[in-house]
Amino acid sequence: MMRTLLLTFAATLLCAGAYAADPELYCADLTYDGFTTRSYTFATRGDRTLVLEIDLPERGDAGGPRPFVVYVPGGSWRTCGIGAFRRQSAYLASQGIAGVRIVYSLVGDGADFSAGLEELQAARDLVAARAGELGLDTLRFGYVAASAGTPLAADEALSQAGCRFFVGYNGIYDLTRRIDGSRFPEEGTPYLAPFSDGELRDFSPVNRIGADPPAVALFHGRADRTISWKQSQLFCDAVRAADGRAEIVLYDDARHGFFNYGKSDYHEEVTRKTAAFIFSVLGE
Repeated sequence: MMRTLLLTFAATLLCAGAYAADPELYCADLTYDGFTTRSYTFATRGDRTLVLEIDLPERGDAGGPRPFVVYVPGGSWRTCGIGAFRRQSAYLASQGIAGVRIVYSLVGDGADFSAGLEELQAARDLVAARAGELGLDTLRFGYVAASAGTPLAADEALSQAGCRFFVGYNGIYDLTRRIDGSRFPEEGTPYLAPFSDGELRDFSPVNRIGADPPAVALFHGRADRTISWKQSQLFCDAVRAADGRAEIVLYDDARHGFFNYGKSDYHEEVTRKTAAFIFSVLGE
């Protein structure tokens, strides 16, 4: 019943115009129960152990294995917390979509962008290996990522069979330039320093869009001075140019990280819109 309601909610939003705000739809409290969490080690780098947590809905999917979301946090490639997307994952898990929350190694670990891509793939390999026992559908999954995690997650989303969607918050999709005086990507950051401009162009998700890309939803604040909202607009336009589905939501007064719980009043709205988008894609 809840899934039917959410699908109807998603269709209402999309038919009325992408993500049209309706206060009546967003005033109810979100639910954060009805799931269990399992932890797995999926990689190591030096002395650091990389762990992922999987939030599994307690109720089964009558149609078979559950779809899932891989959550990739930000942190300027200098910090990275497995709890960053805990609330968003808990909400979607309560609605029947499993969540895989991961971390990756950082500048302080001696890592760079290619290492991050390898670690995201290692996480996916573990999920694929355990998909049967966990009841996960490897042909119905996608990524939700924030800030520094978005180029890593978008690259993976664009290259993996079965990936149906990508959702990015405050994202960066062209690694070769800063826009409108934004502070990120930082010049000389060790995470990007090993690579030539040509290699960074190849890493940039805006240049990696092929035929039939996954559906994309992007959220950004126009008041973001860390990463310009025009990064999201670039990616949205590029996906549309490839005849893909791409939606963008811009908030005039929102700064970097506005989607996080306690950061602004937008957390619940963005979480609900993300869920509506994902359910609409899975229902196609």
